[in-house]
Amino acid sequence: MLGDNKPISEQDVALQPGSNQITVTVPAVAAGIQRYRAEITPQSDARAENNAAEALVRVDGPPHVLEVIGTPGVGANLGPALKAAKVKFERTTPADLPTDLSVLSTYDAIVLIDVPAQALPPQAQTVLPAYVHDLGKGLIMIGGDQSFGLGGYAKTP
Repeated sequence: MLGDNKPISEQDVALQPGSNQITVTVPAVAAGIQRYRAEITPQSDARAENNAAEALVRVDGPPHVLEVIGTPGVGANLGPALKAAKVKFERTTPADLPTDLSVLSTYDAIVLIDVPAQALPPQAQTVLPAYVHDLGKGLIMIGGDQSFGLGGYAKTP
């Protein structure tokens, strides 16, 4: 068995005619896409093309959340709660919210905490719906006196 083209397991097995299932447990060493290849070397075989199989496996790391704080001090208890749940998080201001979808894709969720719509960069109105709809990521809005109806979100994407 190969993992990312490096040997990770080797064992002798007795194969029977037909389908054979062999289980190999491999610890995840890092988050990301891992490539695995299983090969058999039979004593005799007339069909060498079925002696190998490959698979790509996505290994998820710990969740990664971006907190966007609209009013300093609001939502101060969210960080310790995320930390206690072993969730990696970062904080930013609405003006510094990344608007590049590839940058945002590194986060599993974005939490807007009392953020008025006008405090976000103009591109956020386009990128946040794509972040949720196209990438399947999470968007949480936590209200306050600067968000929801008072925050100017009516008729926005």
